[in-house]
Amino acid sequence: MRRAAKVDDNQAAIVEALRLRGHRVQSLAALGAGVPDLLVGLAPRFGRALVLLEVKTKRNKRGDSHKLTAREAEWHSEWRHYPVRTVDDVESAITACEVMLAPEREAVDALREEYRALRRDALLREARASVALDGDL
Repeated sequence: MRRAAKVDDNQAAIVEALRLRGHRVQSLAALGAGVPDLLVGLAPRFGRALVLLEVKTKRNKRGDSHKLTAREAEWHSEWRHYPVRTVDDVESAITACEVMLAPEREAVDALREEYRALRRDALLREARASVALDGDL
């Protein structure tokens, strides 16, 4: 029989802070088997992405965090295309969810703008071709 999942002491504060910022947070801790602790659905203003967080506690005076367990490392490896961000406090969780995704959002915004420019160019070419055809009548 599986024992109850251990939840890190700082997880409640992290969950509360993320929810206060408008994010949806689901604890996955009960799943065990190396699955990350939290699934975070970012608030729409941050791009509607999902982020996986592994919560660790700081274990010594230097502020080092606990390392991944063997099962966690295995899960992270198997799911390597879906990165898991390891956090140990509220600030690192907010950074992992909001700041680290900024380059991805910028890249998506740049692609959207490029598409709009290409579409405008195509519409202009169609309009010019239409005017040229009308002139031939």
